[in-house]
Amino acid sequence: MRCGIASSPSTAAQTPLFPRLGLEFVAFLANVEDPSRPWLAELADYEWAELGLQLAETAAPPHDRAADLLEGIPTLSPLAWPRAYRWSVHRIGPGFQPAVPPAQPTLLLLRRDADGRVHFSQLSPLLYRLLELADGNTARSARALLSQLAADAGQHDSAAFLREALPMLARLREEGVLAWRAAAG
Repeated sequence: MRCGIASSPSTAAQTPLFPRLGLEFVAFLANVEDPSRPWLAELADYEWAELGLQLAETAAPPHDRAADLLEGIPTLSPLAWPRAYRWSVHRIGPGFQPAVPPAQPTLLLLRRDADGRVHFSQLSPLLYRLLELADGNTARSARALLSQLAADAGQHDSAAFLREALPMLARLREEGVLAWRAAAG
């Protein structure tokens, strides 16, 4: 999955491009230990991701809105960035600076609309996993991805799992998080 935190031993900026400086700062913070703010590198990544997504010079992938929701092949849009953090970065601020991370990771989705606005939402572990499976997917149908997800989650009634997932798939397609293409056949 897309992880924005990179590590670089250098403390000097490697780019003269202003929009890239924030990403280099994130990489720098990944190598800094600050016991009073152990969440700082993840917070910087979270804050940079919004700008990074706004500045991304990529277009939404080709999208076949007529493709069957279950039999079509979904892929993660380059304008949708799932993020996993140890810390609740979306809550950190002057009034909330935790000393220990929560028991569960914080799973977030940043997505950019056609008009350029960036939206944030919190993800369930199952939805995060589905987006992982769809990232770079070129051959597997939504049915196959959901069947794998159901098996991974220990859901024995995969038909019910698929029925319950249909509204979520429709929403992900409508929001442009996942792009569909028709299955070859």
